[in-house]
Amino acid sequence: MVHVHEAIKFAKDVEKLHHSPGLPTPGKTRSTVAQFAFFKDRDACCIEVRNTSGVIPQYLPDPMLCSDDKSHYRQFEDVLGTATNVSHMPSTSNETIAKVAEEQQGCQNKFQVGQNARSIVCCYECQKPRCIYSKKTLTTREERALKRIQEKYKDSVFITCITQSDFSDGLHGTVFVRLQLGCSSPIEFAYYASPHITADKNICCYCASTKETERDADSLDKFRVVLPQCKKCQATKPVIKRLPKK
Repeated sequence: MVHVHEAIKFAKDVEKLHHSPGLPTPGKTRSTVAQFAFFKDRDACCIEVRNTSGVIPQYLPDPMLCSDDKSHYRQFEDVLGTATNVSHMPSTSNETIAKVAEEQQGCQNKFQVGQNARSIVCCYECQKPRCIYSKKTLTTREERALKRIQEKYKDSVFITCITQSDFSDGLHGTVFVRLQLGCSSPIEFAYYASPHITADKNICCYCASTKETERDADSLDKFRVVLPQCKKCQATKPVIKRLPKK
């Protein structure tokens, strides 16, 4: 029973810890992440530092970005003992994976639709086709540049080249690829919907197999778009569909 009371007391002490932004308060402790947003008495809810020497240790600083290079954090020694906050902590960032991908690929995902899919590049590992997008029809010169990059690089390197101006052969900002894809990702809807892609579209959306592929009959009665699947994938993976019929 004594251990239970001690555990309860310890839990209450932990709950009293709070984040103190700005300069440290002498004799008080803080946590790096605020657990509770409000207290009636700020001083009453803080715990005294348990240090027999009487020396108040410096708080561990929060990570802060460099003022001249937002892609790197400042050195620990530079921020130790200074006023920091949690605004630059990765865990407090509201950026989604989609937002980061859109910034790197130079195009919003809403523009990566069937009418803008101009060509494909096949993944070197899984052999799935990935769409190459452009908001306008490519000129003869742009088509030749795209063909040169496709012949020179494999899929993963090709995607890197397209998203970086130094290696895109003048196509950076004109040609885009979707970055939120991996070998486990199904084939894009745009591949099946694009009028510009002439490759075989009766392939499994999961494994790109051309053997015994078909669209689920029950789903076709309820949805306008149903992607084909092979027999093996039909038994283990869900049907990919969208645009329900009214």
